[in-house]
Amino acid sequence: MNQPQRPDPLAILKEWQTQLEKFSIEPFDIEEFGENVAQIMSQMGIGHDADLHTQFFEVPLRPVEKAHIRLDPSVGHVKISALPPTSRNLLYAEVCTIGRAEVLSSTDHQATTLQLRQRRTQYVDILQPVKDVVDTVAHNHELMWNIQLSPHLPLILDIRAGFTLDLLDLQGLNIAKLLLDCGSGATTLTFPSSTTEAHIKSGMGQTTLHLPNKARVTLVMENGAGLTEIFCQRASLSAHIRGGVGNCEVTLPLEHPFRVQGESGLGNIIVPDRVNPLMLETDFISESGTWKTHDFEQAFNKVDLRFDGGVGSLIVREASTNA
Repeated sequence: MNQPQRPDPLAILKEWQTQLEKFSIEPFDIEEFGENVAQIMSQMGIGHDADLHTQFFEVPLRPVEKAHIRLDPSVGHVKISALPPTSRNLLYAEVCTIGRAEVLSSTDHQATTLQLRQRRTQYVDILQPVKDVVDTVAHNHELMWNIQLSPHLPLILDIRAGFTLDLLDLQGLNIAKLLLDCGSGATTLTFPSSTTEAHIKSGMGQTTLHLPNKARVTLVMENGAGLTEIFCQRASLSAHIRGGVGNCEVTLPLEHPFRVQGESGLGNIIVPDRVNPLMLETDFISESGTWKTHDFEQAFNKVDLRFDGGVGSLIVREASTNA
């Protein structure tokens, strides 16, 4: 009787390397990656019978001037939105994780400071951290961070995502400042129709930003390996974009006033044909220049882009659907 053939650990590790290399050059799909990792680890004899925990958190509003909120979603689907205006909470969250999550909160006479994060675990089994990672990746479609925030206080919002799919709808919130590290997954963010200062660092996945009508956003954007898309309606945007590997594509309404200043790096700077460069310098590697519509200086709602090129390109286009 033939004995079942034992898997070759070296071959399994090579397959894992192949998967990692694949997701470093193709659009990142967190669920597909999780399935592949789970299959590989199963072949290595490390199971993934996860111990899922669902928890609910409420932090009440206090009579303070503002709130500092830090969110550290580790793995799974992340959804952030505004609480109903009648809510008396600063934060309400439903969280499903492997292990436990926790809220750390303090209040003084000026501000409430809180952090929602995965609780740190003390391990006895030396292999347990590896097993937890496998469980987490394999069950990413079941894990979630559903977070609602109060619309009544100015918020300094610091989001440090991990291996996540993020749907961040900030409409209705009073965001004084946004700090966002997109981590390894894909992020879709809608700004509020108000004034917002933001610093965003994209990662391996695609980052999509929506500016609705009347939004006024000052943005520092650090592009990563994935594609960055910015869809701007009749809004105002002043952005310093630091190029990465992926392209940055900005879509504007037809005839929307804009200016682009920058250096292309290894990529290109592409603008609508109706705008000619005011200044253009080209060398062997890159080009630098300024492109500006005739009505830019007088316009109230306009887009002003400064681009420091990397490998990817900056592409500005116009579309009637955003009018």
